[in-house]
Amino acid sequence: KEGSCVFDLLIFTQWRDPRLKDIAFKRILPKDVWTPGLFVSNEGKEPEWFSSDMVLNKDGRIVYERRVLVTVEHTFKLYDFPFDHHDIPIIINAFGYDANDVILRADRVIDSNIDKLSDSTWDLQGFTLTAKIAKTLLSERDSLIVGELHAKRKTPMILTTILMPLILIVLFTFLSFLVWEKDFGSRITVTSIGFLTVMAFMFVVNDQLPRIAYLTWMHWYMSLCFLMTFIVNLHV
Repeated sequence: KEGSCVFDLLIFTQWRDPRLKDIAFKRILPKDVWTPGLFVSNEGKEPEWFSSDMVLNKDGRIVYERRVLVTVEHTFKLYDFPFDHHDIPIIINAFGYDANDVILRADRVIDSNIDKLSDSTWDLQGFTLTAKIAKTLLSERDSLIVGELHAKRKTPMILTTILMPLILIVLFTFLSFLVWEKDFGSRITVTSIGFLTVMAFMFVVNDQLPRIAYLTWMHWYMSLCFLMTFIVNLHV
C-alpha cells in the first residue's frame, strides 16, 4: 500500500586487486582494502546492513559477502487489480565511481532458487539480473546492476471473499422476478435488500483496496454489480 517492496538480499561481490597478491593472511576487514562501495540507488530509506565476510585469495582475488535489508520504492500500476503482476527493480551501482572507473557485471553462476521463496499474497515467478551502462543522477555514464523480481498477485482469496459474494448478491436480486407480480411488497423487499447489501459490501471492500486516484478492474466490477442491482430495483 505504501508503494514499496522490502528485499532481503545476500550480495556476493568479487574483484581482483593486484596490490594484494601473495598476502599471507586470508581473512581481512573491508576497511583495510579498496571496495567498490555498492549501494542501492532506488532505496526508499536507509538500508540495514547485517553480517559481512571478506576473503582474500593469494592471487589477489577478493570475495565479499554481505546481507542487507533494503526498502525499494516502486510505482505499482494497479489498473488490473486484483489480477495485476509487477516487475519490481532493485538498482545497484558503485558510489563515487562511474563506468570509466568501475564496470559491474552480473554473475550468472549465482542464481536465485525462486521455488524456495513464498509469500501469502504474491506468487513470486522469478528474479533476473542484468548489467547495463546508463545515465543516472550521479553520472552521464554509470555502470548498473538491475535485479528484477517478477511477482503476480494470488487471486483465490479475493475470488472467494469479494468476487463470488458479489455475484451471489446480484443473483439474489433476480429472485424478485420469481415472485408474483402483484405481490409488490415482497418483490421490492428482495431487490432493496440486494441493492443495500451491495452498497454495504462496497464500503467494506474499499478498506482492502489500494489507496490510488484511478479506477482498477475491481472498482469497475463493483460498479457493474451496483448498476445491475439498481436496474433490477428500478424495473420492479
